Amino acid sequence: MARLYPPHDLRPLLAGMSEGLERIRKDIAHLGPEARGPGNLALGRVFLSMRYLEPAKEVLEAAWNEGYRTPDVAYALCRTHSEFYLRVTEHEQLGDIPPSPEAAAGHLQAAQALLAQAAGAAWEQPDLCVARVRTFEHRGAEAVELARALYARNRWFHEAKVEESRALASLGWERQRAGEPAAALAFYRQ
Repeated sequence: MARLYPPHDLRPLLAGMSEGLERIRKDIAHLGPEARGPGNLALGRVFLSMRYLEPAKEVLEAAWNEGYRTPDVAYALCRTHSEFYLRVTEHEQLGDIPPSPEAAAGHLQAAQALLAQAAGAAWEQPDLCVARVRTFEHRGAEAVELARALYARNRWFHEAKVEESRALASLGWERQRAGEPAAALAFYRQ
């Protein structure tokens, strides 16, 4: 939520979150094996909120591989892979990294595989990841519909508007590549 405020120093917030991570790790160690699954899910969610994707993936996969296969873990892993996909493709487009279709495809496939298992997740609306993955699959119209439906049900859920915008931009880019600048502009304006 702090990222929504006007620009300010996030270091104190991140330091507090790091302290919280250490407390969760100590609790997991103290409580024993039964705490590993839920504890790793909690760690993964904090890492995701901090946008630390590698550690998020590591602890969420640990929870999953230890048998804690709940819809919330599936959703968090789906979201992690979709964030990786975004990071890889956006940096490729900016020229920051060389294109890596294999890396992008691997993250997309992982996100797709986890979607069905994320049904019933309570952490966020699972349709948020569905909309994002539909955009990645070049099914932008479906993504727009899903995002708009999410927002209609939950007007506070600004992430739905972000996904709608991403899907509309994707549709505009597709029209632009097809040599239809007027159609592209219409999507970009939306």
